[in-house]
Amino acid sequence: SNPSPGLPPFLSTGYVDDRQLDLYSSEWRKVLPRAPWMEQNMDAEYWDRSTQIAQGNQAIFRVDLGTLRQR
Repeated sequence: SNPSPGLPPFLSTGYVDDRQLDLYSSEWRKVLPRAPWMEQNMDAEYWDRSTQIAQGNQAIFRVDLGTLRQR
């Protein structure tokens, strides 16, 4: 499906106790920290791995949407 105007095709975000931790967008194709303590305490390897996971999830959702359209 097409996203609402102004939104990228895929967004993913993480929350703990109503606090946003990170955000992934298909526009910038990487996970960015949204909580200062996450940015300060997590190393580049963590953010790289989180980005790989989010990109994989994006690909899975794309395939799932294609399957849904066919049905």
